[in-house]
Amino acid sequence: MGQPPGLHTPKVLVIGAGLVGSSVAYYLALAGVRVTLVDRDAQPSRATRASLGVLAHAHGRADPLSCFYRDSLALHATLADQLRQETGIDVGWRPVGGIDLAFDEQEAGSLREWIEFNLGRGAQAEWLDEAALREAEPDLSRRGVGGALFSEDARVDPVRLGQALVTGASARGALLCLNTTVTGLTPRSDGVECEFAGAGGESTETFDAAVVTAGS
Repeated sequence: MGQPPGLHTPKVLVIGAGLVGSSVAYYLALAGVRVTLVDRDAQPSRATRASLGVLAHAHGRADPLSCFYRDSLALHATLADQLRQETGIDVGWRPVGGIDLAFDEQEAGSLREWIEFNLGRGAQAEWLDEAALREAEPDLSRRGVGGALFSEDARVDPVRLGQALVTGASARGALLCLNTTVTGLTPRSDGVECEFAGAGGESTETFDAAVVTAGS
């Protein structure tokens, strides 16, 4: 179907192809935006490769960041299935659960309060006494006096997740430019002028917007 006359399709540059940048590129491409994803390296970011992929404590505090975190975490199960269907890549999402340990009564009291707080937010959480703790995880330290079990905690493979996001974005028309460094960003009345340096030399291109997700 052609684009209606006068309707402009946004053109967005995403800088950094780690998990954040790949996610931004994927969802922008999903929305029909023309996306260019650039990264100075040829492999996933070092932060992505080093990540444990732990998706924990979805029901944190009530501040805006915690709310954003919960909303994002809630997407993972559906996203994993969606990416598997679209790309054939299993991102390794698994609901493995997680345990916070208490090594004395003061820590146990704090964890019990934390459980009550999370239960009040609709999370699944329960207290494990020493016997239940040993049954759940026999190899845990014997110094533990109990623990808080969060059965909704999950794991994901960060590298495979990044690969699936980039593959999905590319399938929707996103342009991936690796080994490419952004050397300049200049705001303009019609968008952002971006300067690049890569294997093919230097170039300049204008985008409607630029999203910086790269680290230092």
